[in-house]
Amino acid sequence: MPAQKEIVERTKTPCLDCQKQSNNKVPGITAALCADVYSTERSIKSNNAKIMTMGALTTGRELAKSLVSTWMEAQYTPGTPSEPKVQRIDDYDKKHSKKD
Repeated sequence: MPAQKEIVERTKTPCLDCQKQSNNKVPGITAALCADVYSTERSIKSNNAKIMTMGALTTGRELAKSLVSTWMEAQYTPGTPSEPKVQRIDDYDKKHSKKD
């Protein structure tokens, strides 16, 4: 976890959620476990994820830096073949979100 904290402090980017158990419990927020460059890129391009997570004990410093760089460069583009899947995720989220 110190490596992730250092990256967040250096980049000033709140893209890491090191407490995996809190992921996907906030309406409208989808988290993705990013363990390699490909899955990190696809988590945004195919799933429109908003938060990246990394294993504190399984992700080395250099890999973490690479994953954060990949995450920051990737963008979701509406209208791609992934759009229906992302819409289903959003619909499910809206249906099962707690109402105040």
